[in-house]
Amino acid sequence: MKSLVDTKDTAGVCILHHGHNVLLLKDKCEGWSIPKGHVKEGEGMLQAALRETEEETGIKLTQKAHSFHTGVKRAQLGKNKDKGLFQIFRCDIEYKIVPVLSHEHRSWKYF
Repeated sequence: MKSLVDTKDTAGVCILHHGHNVLLLKDKCEGWSIPKGHVKEGEGMLQAALRETEEETGIKLTQKAHSFHTGVKRAQLGKNKDKGLFQIFRCDIEYKIVPVLSHEHRSWKYF
């Protein structure tokens, strides 16, 4: 099976509890960020954002509304440090979900 190659583009999801507490992940270099990562070749921005969120937190989100969230919606588009696109999506959740962190992160917090 051919592995997918990263592009310069990145995507992530801003997970908000009741519209104001955002879930941030702390990486090994002590930086805080939303779940995010590189878009693979042939992958769409939303698909990448959902994949990265699940890989980094164990939280499986969908574009359509679900019992605990409003559905993932496009929020912001800009440029990243690699001069690729950076797409942020937004998802409001009903209750604070406890993430299961990947090896990339040390801790998490709702701010």
